[in-house]
Amino acid sequence: MNPHRRPVPAVLALAAALLPVIGAIPGQPARASAATAVRASAATLTCTAGTALGRPVAFQPAVGLLPRMVTARGTIYLGSCTSPNGRAPHLRTGRLVFVGTATASCTSATNIDGQGRITWYDSKGGQSGTSVLRPTIRRLTSYNPADAFLSGAITSGRLSGHHATGQATPTSSLANCTLQGVSSISGTGRMTIS
Repeated sequence: MNPHRRPVPAVLALAAALLPVIGAIPGQPARASAATAVRASAATLTCTAGTALGRPVAFQPAVGLLPRMVTARGTIYLGSCTSPNGRAPHLRTGRLVFVGTATASCTSATNIDGQGRITWYDSKGGQSGTSVLRPTIRRLTSYNPADAFLSGAITSGRLSGHHATGQATPTSSLANCTLQGVSSISGTGRMTIS
């Protein structure tokens, strides 16, 4: 393993896969490419994403050194939404509430399953429909977030048939995962629906 590259604990991967909103290596810049720029311009919706202050994603039991079945629950707030391709111009904010499970440790996550419901709001704060979001990743096999994280399908409701991807940086420490376990995580980032 490259000593200059910090591995992403599976606790972050689990949150990423279940949300599918979170998942970048802390302290490393996101890589952009021409393909990414083309996808961004074709996006139906792009939003900021993050946990609310004092309301992190929670893991029960805590994710630790040895693999075990973990349940994750949380709420992610979506804001400043724009529609680059003009197909969802009225959606401005959202609230993603999710629950999911995985066999997780500090270095791996398998059997990932779960579901989230996004409640959408318009520019006046009125409710503008809901979307059901399901992870499409079932196993974390790489420390590279481009390979393993942030994959989910909208299976019903607003934007049904679209795919969600995202990137985020944790705002809480994961350094003591192997010694003490991690029972919660906070983060901020972006979400794109294409």
